Amino acid sequence: MKQVSIKAEVRKSAGTSANNKLKTKGRIPAILYGRGKESTMLTLTKLDFENIFKKNNKRAIYSVNFNDGAKDLVKNTLIKDIQYDPIKMRITHVDFYEYDENKKIRTRVPVLTHGTPIGLKKGGILTHIKDQVEIDCLPINIPDHFEVDVTNLDVHHTIRVSDLTVAKEIHVISDPHDVLITVSMPRIEEEKPAGEGEAAAVTGEQPAQPEVVAKGKTAKEEK
Repeated sequence: MKQVSIKAEVRKSAGTSANNKLKTKGRIPAILYGRGKESTMLTLTKLDFENIFKKNNKRAIYSVNFNDGAKDLVKNTLIKDIQYDPIKMRITHVDFYEYDENKKIRTRVPVLTHGTPIGLKKGGILTHIKDQVEIDCLPINIPDHFEVDVTNLDVHHTIRVSDLTVAKEIHVISDPHDVLITVSMPRIEEEKPAGEGEAAAVTGEQPAQPEVVAKGKTAKEEK
């Protein structure tokens, strides 16, 4: 898994008022925590973090560098949660989880595809049923993604979790039978028989709006 470095500063104040002040200074509040470890409140430079996150998202180990007032520290973390402004969709808070390098963790890894399925040339549609797979492994062995070649995928064929190429250090938790990708033919709606509308009129029922199959003049246009 890719490793990136991010600088942070320790903060002492929390709450809406304190967070709003950070926003005016171009900073984002964050917190760092781990199992059995004391949490540390941090701030990040908004522009720096957004640029790094845009390139890596959650698919990276974030080495958080900061000074706790006594010494410089570097904590290897994973992003556990990101909070956004619901209107402007800007990052408002970040949760860093400090993991134990010797303990396995459960996470989700995206599934990416390359190639053009042969089924598309026959009129098929490529559909991603699931775009992530859940795994369990040591943090250092977490892959950035799983890649699938869909070139030979024909109509009505599928790629399942069991078809993925997975390193031996990784345990897949997702059901091996789960479908990830498929190529299917688009559905064609059948035309209703011409008599259906007449039958509805006789019984007093309001017929459904029919599909327009041909253009003609209206009654007013014919007069």
